Amino acid sequence: MKFTTTLLSVVALIAFGTARAETLAVLAKNQIAELADNGQISGMTESDAQRDFVLSLRDVPKGASYSEEGAIVAPPAWGKTVPGAAGTVQYQQSFAQGFAAHIALQGLAPHHAYVLTLNGTPGTPGNNLLIDPVPGLPLERFYDFMRIVTDAKGNYEAKLGVYLLPGNYHVRIYVKDTKDFRIVLYRDYFDFTVTPEDSSANEVVTPTPQR
Repeated sequence: MKFTTTLLSVVALIAFGTARAETLAVLAKNQIAELADNGQISGMTESDAQRDFVLSLRDVPKGASYSEEGAIVAPPAWGKTVPGAAGTVQYQQSFAQGFAAHIALQGLAPHHAYVLTLNGTPGTPGNNLLIDPVPGLPLERFYDFMRIVTDAKGNYEAKLGVYLLPGNYHVRIYVKDTKDFRIVLYRDYFDFTVTPEDSSANEVVTPTPQR
């Protein structure tokens, strides 16, 4: 089953930083389904499982709290610093079929393209569930799941659902500059669980912020 196929227009809106979706469901690398305030879904799915994931995201009560929260900060010496840049990620510790989160970034370059990434480490949970090996480090895996563009103030904010293989994840979030793919912000290792397809797993819980 497929939703109305307006995927190209949705991706174009996101690429130019003009999408104002209630939630963006990332079904594959840069393949986005947009969930509007009125419940309408634009985009397409490749499978019934992806369709169910999008519907689960849509059915989360509006204004519901996330179970976990953490800071997104400037990276150590292996990254590059954008003065004043920072952010936060709120996320569900457990969600069926994917990673459900709210990401807010501030102080980046205005009208500039960045890539959001989940990055693992060999031997830790979830590493082998990510799509691509790091060049030169074949045992370390990552997933550049979405390209974003900041607004005129260098900010970006969105509710996201990232379709993933079931399992436990111990990963980082990277924000990478598309000019040189260096990391400008990151969330150090955090844990979440992707459960198999089961809508009953996607229950809103009382938030317990962790920083």
